[in-house]
Amino acid sequence: MADAHGRGAGARDFRGITDTLEESDHVLGLLRFEAGTGGEAVECPGARDRPLDKVLHTALGLSMSRR
Repeated sequence: MADAHGRGAGARDFRGITDTLEESDHVLGLLRFEAGTGGEAVECPGARDRPLDKVLHTALGLSMSRR
């Protein structure tokens, strides 16, 4: 991160911020790290997948839904 900042990067995207700050949330440690870097939470439009192979993408989606 220091190298990126030294090269002029003004923002970094750690992703993974949850909707709640409950002690039972397994992501709380990550949130503490992110907040400790001096960052701020910014809400942006969600990411979208753009499949390169529609058949493979559909098959993967079906496979994941059966888990």
